[in-house]
Amino acid sequence: MGGVGSGVVYTSGLLVYMFNHALEARPFDTRTLRWSGEPSPLTSIPGDGGSIAEPHASGSRNGTLVYSFEAARQSRLTWFDVRTGQATTLATGPYFDPRLSPDGQRIAAERIEGTGRSNIWLLDARTGEAERWTHGTGLHRNPVWSPGGDSILFATNRSGSYQLLQRRADGSLGERTLYAPAHALPMWAWDWLPGGIVTVDQFEPGTAFNLYEFRAGVRVPVANTAANETGGAVSADGRWIAYESNATGRAQIYVMDRRTSERFLLPGESGRSRAGPATAAGSITTPRRASSSR
Repeated sequence: MGGVGSGVVYTSGLLVYMFNHALEARPFDTRTLRWSGEPSPLTSIPGDGGSIAEPHASGSRNGTLVYSFEAARQSRLTWFDVRTGQATTLATGPYFDPRLSPDGQRIAAERIEGTGRSNIWLLDARTGEAERWTHGTGLHRNPVWSPGGDSILFATNRSGSYQLLQRRADGSLGERTLYAPAHALPMWAWDWLPGGIVTVDQFEPGTAFNLYEFRAGVRVPVANTAANETGGAVSADGRWIAYESNATGRAQIYVMDRRTSERFLLPGESGRSRAGPATAAGSITTPRRASSSR
């Protein structure tokens, strides 16, 4: 197809897909598995219609098509005072996965710049003033600050395969590769501990997402089952790691003792909310043990 940057949706004899960062449809014969006509653009604004190589479109039998404008999506970065409940908007834009620096002065976040394109931006935590920190094609995702706040780790697929890269926050040095397996599917870091330990989610065919720790450059499994396991947030004392798993058939939060590998299942559903780096292990007062240690 050439230039196609997404999966496809089939509806009423048409394949709908992303082409040059815009939504396009082309007649397709399901009997011969060949094109049966010329392509037609559905949107004129580059970058709308999907994200992460998805067209985000759906068609009905009568030919009606609905689709999203992912690149035009606006979110709000908001300060929330837990004491007063007051919310203050810091910035608006297509931002995802904001991370506050250890000194509280800056925020690193992914900003969508078109379908299949994003970069890491740094924002002033007081004024909201923003500057692009990475410059490249493809996706640059899930920034994670080093414990000292002098470096940022992020995931990117700009080479055609996901890899984890590290770079000084002030941009004074080049990028250093933490992990770049051949033909890697989506993966990203979650937490960065003193001593260089990093928690990482990695998608692996047959098992969905699995959770690992990198210790001295060695990948060590934390939760690696047929279930979907994401969001490895480590407590401040380094003893506990919290993550989400659907091993029971619904999304729930597990907490693992990193010293003994004993796991506890927190009651209730997680609501698909990801465990963040501020997870308080001290709040585990009445957990029940997981039925099996993985």
